[in-house]
Amino acid sequence: MGAERTHLNIPVRPVIQARADGAVGGDEYAVRATDAVTGIEIFASADSANLYLALRSPGAGWLSIGLGTSGMNGAVMVIAHRGGQGTWTVEEHLGRSFFRHGRNERPRLLAGAAWQEGGRTVMEFAIPRRYAEGKSISAGTATPFILAFHKDKGSLSKHTRKTSGTLTLAN
Repeated sequence: MGAERTHLNIPVRPVIQARADGAVGGDEYAVRATDAVTGIEIFASADSANLYLALRSPGAGWLSIGLGTSGMNGAVMVIAHRGGQGTWTVEEHLGRSFFRHGRNERPRLLAGAAWQEGGRTVMEFAIPRRYAEGKSISAGTATPFILAFHKDKGSLSKHTRKTSGTLTLAN
């Protein structure tokens, strides 16, 4: 029997401490969990308009989460990777098939930061709860997500490990 899928119950709060500032700590996030399949640590908070997430990879390569589907096709993906200049960057992509994705031409990502910490990739970002045309994260409704990372390649390539889960906002 495989590892149980991650389900996050995220309380909606009027005041959020989370910021995409390059540091994850303290009581910045309301929820903290570790995905059993990938080992990715997930930190999450939400307010009435936005979702705030931080991910800490078990590896030193690229790191991503996709919202809205349990596979890549149609997912709104937030990816931390090494850009052309060798610096870490956070981008919003769209899953175009079960194995392809590309930059979103109309991204809704509000803020993002990525860095290396103790040999692990870390990413923080904020995205509106209405994260794509016709797609939103509503309280009480499970929203599927996908997680993936590469153990050591900072440039985008096939993942080392992946999984899917769900998140639900609670008032």
